[in-house]
Amino acid sequence: MSTPEEAVRGTGGIKIYVLIRTDVTWEACVPRNSVRSPTPDKRASQGRYSVRSFGKCSWGPRIVANSKTCYLFSMTPQSDIHTSADVKRLVDCFYEKVNHDPLLAPIFNDFAQVDWPEHLPTMYKFWESLLLGSGTYQGAPFPKHMGLPVSQEHFERWLTLFVATVRENFSGPKALEAIGRAASIADTFARRLNVLTDTAAFGRIAFS
Repeated sequence: MSTPEEAVRGTGGIKIYVLIRTDVTWEACVPRNSVRSPTPDKRASQGRYSVRSFGKCSWGPRIVANSKTCYLFSMTPQSDIHTSADVKRLVDCFYEKVNHDPLLAPIFNDFAQVDWPEHLPTMYKFWESLLLGSGTYQGAPFPKHMGLPVSQEHFERWLTLFVATVRENFSGPKALEAIGRAASIADTFARRLNVLTDTAAFGRIAFS
């Protein structure tokens, strides 16, 4: 991420902390007193922090502050995966990427015709059980993948999107565990479907 220009603007007596990315076309606006560590003079380009919306995984909600429409963001240090809410955010953000991916979206939506309101809660339980030990998932995920028109390329893309989602939102031992488990799942499913052609590919994606 390039270094943002930073400014404080007074709007009707309300201090607005504004981050402006010069290489993309959006502005992120938050009340200055809601900007936590790092302080406003820190730079997002240091790599230890991410510009993240409150409770959203994409551009976040629009707000109107004294006739100024902007996107609401906060600069916060990345935390690890600790709670069910964290798992939900991981799953929601990941499948948002899947649904916009030209390779994977047709498999999920056209061929498998996934019922997302039913599928997403199942995935919450699946990853909560793996990462938090909740034991709430009851099922066998592999049989549902039998008969899908997929190749190793599909599993590589699935893992690439998952790794990107984890790294964009979390940092820590559980985040690394999530990546490792996803790599293992991709490898296992590709082997069982007899589409594995590059045995080292998933390791490169997960740990490069």
